[in-house]
Amino acid sequence: MSADKVANEGAVQKSEVYQDPKAKFQYEEKNGGWYLGKMPVAPEQGFKATEIQLLSFARPHMRGFHFAWASFFCAFVCWFAFAPLMFFVKQDLDLNLSQVFTTNILSVAGTVMCRFAIGPLCDKIGPKICQFSLLSWIVVFTLLGMSVNSYWSLCVVRFFLGFGGAAFVVTQYWTTSLFANEIVGTANATTAGWGNLGGGVTQMLMVAVYAFMTQTCGLGQEDGWRLSFLVRPCAAWIFRRRVAAAPRLRRGYSAETRQ
Repeated sequence: MSADKVANEGAVQKSEVYQDPKAKFQYEEKNGGWYLGKMPVAPEQGFKATEIQLLSFARPHMRGFHFAWASFFCAFVCWFAFAPLMFFVKQDLDLNLSQVFTTNILSVAGTVMCRFAIGPLCDKIGPKICQFSLLSWIVVFTLLGMSVNSYWSLCVVRFFLGFGGAAFVVTQYWTTSLFANEIVGTANATTAGWGNLGGGVTQMLMVAVYAFMTQTCGLGQEDGWRLSFLVRPCAAWIFRRRVAAAPRLRRGYSAETRQ
């Protein structure tokens, strides 16, 4: 009797899952569970995904997953723009070691301040708009990095460029809104790890671009490092447009479980 009662209660609970017929994403019950296409989801957790399908780009879960880490990657590539070229910047702007350290501190300070602000903004307007705005912001200041001509202008640019580090917060928020409790830790760790690679890739990328500018194109040292700043914002600008076309994740879940 008790087993039959539990089975009946489970059947009733599944049958009470309600979906708005006008919702963008329609979920279906099959094989004893709920799915969106081939992605298993948990209705009791707002239809969050219960698997990470790395080779899939299906909306909204895996599309959002890949957009989250890739936009984070682009943001870190731009944020660490100056680090591999500071040796040349220091020489051409006639900076001392104390001034270089100060610009490094301001870069991190900008990140810390923006991270405090971006969390509440994600709650209000969602991760998609926040990430789009951050990428747009750092594209502008990465390009302005070409024009720094003094210690103070370098301080200002590096401080505001540090806002790109807040993409970490948006990425974690984004994946948390997509994946169920059983796998959200793995999802967060994966997007954070892949996104953080941008800080390492830019070390190699900028040196390679600088070498191309000076050795292949025949530019001088100062022109070489200034024009090297053109590469990264172009990539971030293109990807920023893709983020703008991402699914509206938080508002896309119009289905709910009736208690």
